[in-house]
Amino acid sequence: FVAVEGKVWVNRTVGTIVSEAGAAHAASDSMKQPDIVAVTALSASLQAGHQWRDIHRTGLMLVDLKNPASRINDSDKTKAWDYARELIRGGMITDGMPVDIFVIGGEVDEDFGAPRVEGWSQNIRIIACSYDQLIARAKRLTMDLKRILEATPEVYDDRRHTQAMASGHDHDHDHDDDHDDHHDGHGKKKKGQGHDDHHHHVNTAAADPKKKKGEH
Repeated sequence: FVAVEGKVWVNRTVGTIVSEAGAAHAASDSMKQPDIVAVTALSASLQAGHQWRDIHRTGLMLVDLKNPASRINDSDKTKAWDYARELIRGGMITDGMPVDIFVIGGEVDEDFGAPRVEGWSQNIRIIACSYDQLIARAKRLTMDLKRILEATPEVYDDRRHTQAMASGHDHDHDHDDDHDDHHDGHGKKKKGQGHDDHHHHVNTAAADPKKKKGEH
């Protein structure tokens, strides 16, 4: 899956992507490799503690998804660099554009865990990580977002206001229902209402000892 600047490719090779993007490209073995993911947002990184200095500049994030049983080594990083070079030749990666390439597998060879930096402007970083590391990073980002929301009073003020509005609406609705029990649509008392009032009047008269017999 590849999504770059509003265009989406699913299960396509790098060569096909570059071609359909309108850029010239040369045939090579790296052009036949699928499993690349690319997005233009670099404000957040899959690597903890890393962020490009100019986060407002359009960049790419490429993810090479390997078999979960694979062990990532330097040759896998070299293949990822080959993908990037094809995109450079095709014009999709311009000079100085910040690019993160993540090579993800079942585990990472301890000798090749450090990021590899390429490009004339040192703008292309190739990082190896395992699926477990990726999932752990995603969980941390999610929990960090939750803490930020909990620490933002405006968010909860808006939530309480919305709940109060909803509660007030329900109260008004209940009041309208009670009102409708006493009046019909024409403002007249419903059947049985007059009888209840008369019964109340009689009981009141009987309870008043000052009322004379036969007095209405």
